[in-house]
Amino acid sequence: MTHIEIRNTRSLTYIDPDALTELPLLKFLGIFNTGLRIFPDLTKIYSTDIFFILEITDNPYMTSVPENAFQGLCNETLTLKLYNNGFTSVQGHAFNGTKLDAVYLNKNKYLTAIDKDAFGGVYSGPTLLDVSSTSVTALPSKGLEHLKELIAKDTWTLKKLPLSLSFLHLTRADLSYPSHCCAFKNQKKIRGKKPSKTVLRKALPSS
Repeated sequence: MTHIEIRNTRSLTYIDPDALTELPLLKFLGIFNTGLRIFPDLTKIYSTDIFFILEITDNPYMTSVPENAFQGLCNETLTLKLYNNGFTSVQGHAFNGTKLDAVYLNKNKYLTAIDKDAFGGVYSGPTLLDVSSTSVTALPSKGLEHLKELIAKDTWTLKKLPLSLSFLHLTRADLSYPSHCCAFKNQKKIRGKKPSKTVLRKALPSS
């Protein structure tokens, strides 16, 4: 089995921890528009696919991404599309034990907190983080050293960023406030790099 989709089942409120077990050929898992109230147990899937994609979308009653949520999901590179859910928080070490490519947390409008240790224990990545249209007030100050793209459009609660020294490999930043762009330019000057090497954009307020 390479693809699993669970879709449009608001009556589904719980997935047994042993339901998703030993699926080494799995390439894609999608959970869309369900009534799940807790994050499903994905730690026994053990996929060996080199570009695994997990998509968890439109689940309004799922309120948190717990610690070790993806440990055991995949041994190789992992893309996480976790958008438009009911998340209010991402807990510490949520991404522990993973090799991350891209993490999409956009459109989680109730998401206010990403724990400072959310990316603690990650083996590599992420290279892209999208927190657009969320209510986050801060980003982790560690664990984003390999980030190449940061997207935070229409995230007006995110008024300050960690020192851009935390973003050693950033090449693109799509942000809400003009001051964010200035901070990146100034920090690049401090590091002796030309600011023109990074594409910096600011979002305009929605009309």
